[in-house]
Amino acid sequence: MLTYHSQLNYGGVLQAFALQDVLRHLGVRVKVIDFWMAPKNVKLVGLFVLPFGRAIILLLAGVLSLCGRVMDSVRRIRTWCFIHKRLTLTDYHLDTWKEVEGQDLGLDCIVVGSDQVWGPREDHYFFLEGAPKTIPAISYAASFGEHCIQDKLEPHYRALLDRFSAISVREAKGVQLVASVGHQATHVLDPTQLLSAARWRELLDLPERRKKPVLVCYFMCMFCSDWLLERLPALRAFAKRTGYQVEILVDDPVTRLPRSFADARRQGAHALRYVVGSRGLTMLRGAGPREFMKAFAGATCVISNSFHALQFASIFGLNAR
Repeated sequence: MLTYHSQLNYGGVLQAFALQDVLRHLGVRVKVIDFWMAPKNVKLVGLFVLPFGRAIILLLAGVLSLCGRVMDSVRRIRTWCFIHKRLTLTDYHLDTWKEVEGQDLGLDCIVVGSDQVWGPREDHYFFLEGAPKTIPAISYAASFGEHCIQDKLEPHYRALLDRFSAISVREAKGVQLVASVGHQATHVLDPTQLLSAARWRELLDLPERRKKPVLVCYFMCMFCSDWLLERLPALRAFAKRTGYQVEILVDDPVTRLPRSFADARRQGAHALRYVVGSRGLTMLRGAGPREFMKAFAGATCVISNSFHALQFASIFGLNAR
């Protein structure tokens, strides 16, 4: 498997975990190619890639400005542990195909996907450009994340997709995009949908739905964003009116580090407004993939602007908006 597994995004990690389980159920021996999305795997490990002294200084600066560095680090540790405990990774890692040029990768076939692996990027690693051409390749539930392919890029995309003996995509629009460059694609479910609620509970030891009603909110934003701050009063009013427990997860639990003392003061004041505004609500800022799934498994209903949040809401039979 070649996909976005080594990252912080919950959906990206969990779709890889789900596809691995489905392939194993079909009797396939599976390994996830340990492809890093950036040198030194910085997209996943963050501050931990830095020299110890510098990492501590930045962490302390983050603590003083209340920008969420501690919770960000907790989430990174939990995500790293989930990936290395629950995904079977290759013995090698790479962030360019040149790093394994001429090597025997020990693979009989490469499955590319799911997620937005074919989105706009400067490189074409996930189109297997530069990968050994002797290894057969297919895609499963790949996504472009785009509504069209530029005319000038169509010949290039046509050549890249020649590499795949079978193509499946996650969105109906993807079928049209593949057809526009002279290939055929099948529209399939995201791999998270291939596992039942019971199977998810079994694999990750998740609890049953809680007796107290719970609203889970997962937003693709920073924890201290103005967008979220504007919505906290409505969520607090909902919790008070209905007796629901409101749990909030965000895609990015950290804000940028301050550039000056004055900037740190402004940022700290903004964060305090957020802390005051969120009183009475449960903020799950340091949640890893399992904690994310635990929230959905125990929820009554969901509000989100995330694709995968709505996928999981449907799996667990939740009222979703």
